[in-house]
Amino acid sequence: MKNEKDLFLCSFYMPHRNLNDLNNLDMSQKNSMITRKVITTARILIGKICQLNITLVIAMSNRNSSTCLSNIISRREDNILDLVFTNNPSLTKSSISIPGISDHAMVVTASDIKPIFNIEKPRKVYLYSKANRDNMSLECSKLSDDLVDMSEPNVEMMWERLKTGIQSIMDTNIPSKMFRKQNTEFKKAEINYINKTIHEGLENNNTPLKQKGVLVNKGTGKAQILLEQFSSVFTRNAHRSLPVLAKQYKYDLPSLYITTPGVEKLLSKLNTSKAMGPDKISNVILKNCASQLAPGICLIFKLSTNSGVLPCDWVNANISPVYKKGDVHLDENYRPVSLTSILCKPLEQIICKHLLNHLERNKILTNLNNGFRSGYSCKTQLL
Repeated sequence: MKNEKDLFLCSFYMPHRNLNDLNNLDMSQKNSMITRKVITTARILIGKICQLNITLVIAMSNRNSSTCLSNIISRREDNILDLVFTNNPSLTKSSISIPGISDHAMVVTASDIKPIFNIEKPRKVYLYSKANRDNMSLECSKLSDDLVDMSEPNVEMMWERLKTGIQSIMDTNIPSKMFRKQNTEFKKAEINYINKTIHEGLENNNTPLKQKGVLVNKGTGKAQILLEQFSSVFTRNAHRSLPVLAKQYKYDLPSLYITTPGVEKLLSKLNTSKAMGPDKISNVILKNCASQLAPGICLIFKLSTNSGVLPCDWVNANISPVYKKGDVHLDENYRPVSLTSILCKPLEQIICKHLLNHLERNKILTNLNNGFRSGYSCKTQLL
């Protein structure tokens, strides 16, 4: 093919149960898969191999040949009479059987010749080393004062004002550029790497997902498949009322007090290497301007806890699927990782610390509870 590697279309037929023929097939595929694209169709009369969960049950009379074949094929199906092998499984879109001209059905496989890659959109990258820090601090201080002086504020209104204000300050005081991968040689190496290691389950954005036996390549289709999978394993508790328990503590839970110095301390400890959440607010500006932004953010935290209302952005997340193990084309072999808003995490820390102090003061937690506690770890659990 023009400007591409050679594509080998091979046909293999073995009328007899011959182990040497299978060994030659295995050797041919190994040699050709190193530098070429290979699609091989095979008709093999070898007896019955059936799959039960992950255990192969092999007929005793053809054990050597059957075992050899089961080691060659990567996709084990109930019927092994007509098979299709490929060293680029991510290119295969579908494989079905249709009525043939004899007593055997025909196997029709649809495959792309080369990978279909989604065009990466350019992303905005801020150059923090060139930021106007003095002016940025002054504008953050003014923004915080405006939040404190708002008349009849509510959580969503104040959050939108804070978010748009910080985004405007970033665009005004921090130079930026649009970034896109443009290195052709790097892209070629990336394509080859993905094709070579597809069975090892390495994460890449172009792995097709299987739905009802059909491989889906488009990003929107794959996103919908993963959305349905993640939603199916998420448990929603329809009963919001808490059970009534007998009082087992001496001291009541005190009121929650959120202070500006406390919020400033949490903001100053933010990790600037963490990615921005859906709200597009950078950890860098939150940390560098912690003292200026703390009064306004503290007021939002107080309004949220007093009203029981969270800003809409805080309950949204960017979900990334991370490969676990098994077949990379199956949606159940991925787990979701959420990227949430940065500013909701300091409030989580405040509430968590408040509840933990109450539990420890009343000695509700046993010393044998080593999880999620300061000074405790897997080492203390083992000891």
